Amino acid sequence: MPTRDHWTSNWRGGLALVALCATFQLPGLTRIPPVDRDEARFAGASLGVATADDWQGRLVPRFDGRWRLNKPPLIYWAQAASARALGAVGDPASGPCQEMSDGLLNGGIWAYRVPSILAAILAALVTWRLGLGMFAPEVAWLGGALLGCCLLISADARQARSDELLLLWTTCAQALLWVIWRARRRPPGGLLPSWPVVGFWVCVALGIMTKGPVTPFVAGTCAIAVCVLNRDAGLFRRVRLVWGLLIVAAVVAPWVIAVGSVVGWDTLGSVAWAEVVGRSTSAQEGHWGPPGYYLLLLPLLFWPGSFALAPACRHAWRRGLRFLLPNDRPGSRWKRFLEAMGGLRGGRDAELFLIAWIVPTWLLFELVATKLPHYTLPTYPAIALLCARGFYAGPAFWRGLAGSRLGRAGLVGWFVLTVVLCLGLPPTLAVVGALTRSSGAGVAFALLLVAGLGVTAILGRALLRMDVRRAVVCMFVLGGITMGNVFYVVAPALARLWLSSRAMAMVCQADPKQEMPVAAVGYVEDSLVFLSRGRIERLSRREVEPWLAKHRNALLLVGDKMVRGNLEVRGTAHRVGKPLAGWNYSKGKWVTIDLDRVGQAVTAEKSKKTPG
Repeated sequence: MPTRDHWTSNWRGGLALVALCATFQLPGLTRIPPVDRDEARFAGASLGVATADDWQGRLVPRFDGRWRLNKPPLIYWAQAASARALGAVGDPASGPCQEMSDGLLNGGIWAYRVPSILAAILAALVTWRLGLGMFAPEVAWLGGALLGCCLLISADARQARSDELLLLWTTCAQALLWVIWRARRRPPGGLLPSWPVVGFWVCVALGIMTKGPVTPFVAGTCAIAVCVLNRDAGLFRRVRLVWGLLIVAAVVAPWVIAVGSVVGWDTLGSVAWAEVVGRSTSAQEGHWGPPGYYLLLLPLLFWPGSFALAPACRHAWRRGLRFLLPNDRPGSRWKRFLEAMGGLRGGRDAELFLIAWIVPTWLLFELVATKLPHYTLPTYPAIALLCARGFYAGPAFWRGLAGSRLGRAGLVGWFVLTVVLCLGLPPTLAVVGALTRSSGAGVAFALLLVAGLGVTAILGRALLRMDVRRAVVCMFVLGGITMGNVFYVVAPALARLWLSSRAMAMVCQADPKQEMPVAAVGYVEDSLVFLSRGRIERLSRREVEPWLAKHRNALLLVGDKMVRGNLEVRGTAHRVGKPLAGWNYSKGKWVTIDLDRVGQAVTAEKSKKTPG
């Protein structure tokens, strides 16, 4: 292992980690249009905060004219500040059409993504610094790299959502909790809490202001687990619970009181109940999964670091836990199991802390009814550090793993997953999404695919020889090539995927001065609201007729076959441009969208052209 003055332990390691994370996370940040539905809702609410002219609008986010209370406000404030600082809010009089390029409208969404990118990179840096207190510097640096470059964060950091900010506060809280716990053998201080204690509770409060009870749950269950396994409750005295509750109340209570006075306490309570209890007991919006859902997805979501999951589990089990009772005592298996659990004790501090960080939170999310892939993200820093330690399990372990049937199956499965992601995913997206040939996208796609093929061959050879260090280098290089190809070259050029951006670009071309009323029926995704800056009205079938009667000359985006047929029969619509065909990924179906100029002005114009 390297010494403490190794480059992975000083500022050079920090710069290298930032550069590596940026390589995975930045490509495509400014090119990919808004993603439905969560990102469009977050960005739309943040836009409302940035443009609000009263304190209520800045305090309580709104989206499409309604309060957005299902998430606390910190992410909206951060995104609004980022958009204003980077000039993405713009002049309301000029509208969103100035953001159009290459036939797509992005609405300056990249500025709302900056807080997520910064939070993800900072979380990797905090993980690295936490690892320096647990393992050798090279292991700590690799842990930060595995976190910042894993597939879930590489994809999630490009979206303007709250998950990366939650990851940052949770990682900071856990790093400070580790500092507090490691100081348990020192004599206690004075009456006032120390700076790690204050910092810990501030991070917990900021986590609550980002996404509710996740951060305090992770920190609380981790503290309980290490105290139980060590048979020592001193950690709860050292974190100063009374002081901590006062700090959290000082940060959270003013916003809660202000929001309750604005929207009403019944409304606020019902939203909080639905978000915390409702999501736990019933699947919301169809996001359901059986127990084991996250464990099954872990090799994919934590790729490429999932290569070391097997040695990570082995090392954590052997170093982090101890069984004081022999397992060969007489009695049934169930009785021996209970005796063994009763004799379970904590082992080495680092592995014990990481196990206590992962297991309780992971079990909770496996049992919660509503499941989304990013829910277990707060446990990923601990998984990254354990996997980084697993890469240094030693040549004997890796040779033994390759010599067993189960081990070979795991290695082959990981390599097949790598081939599918790096060599199969980009061509599949290009074919299904109708990759355009503009701006040399096809050439760049082919060159990166060939480069990925070459690195994959080197990686396969390294795995056959069990050259783990070369395999680690290859997997980072291959991951960087794949992220660049998928997010910078392929994704922005998928003509069939970005229906809202193409539709709003047609609206801007038909009405460059933005003087005409605009509505949509059939295809009414949230990205339309963000891209139009709230200008578009979303209609149901029943609302189309009253809206047409109200507006003399307007634009209507029609994604409903029945409404389209009625407009053709009545002759009150004039199609503008060509129909748009594409994949509505939010609903999982192919749709066709027309832009029609509708109203009495269209009928009058047709009657003038008709000879008398």
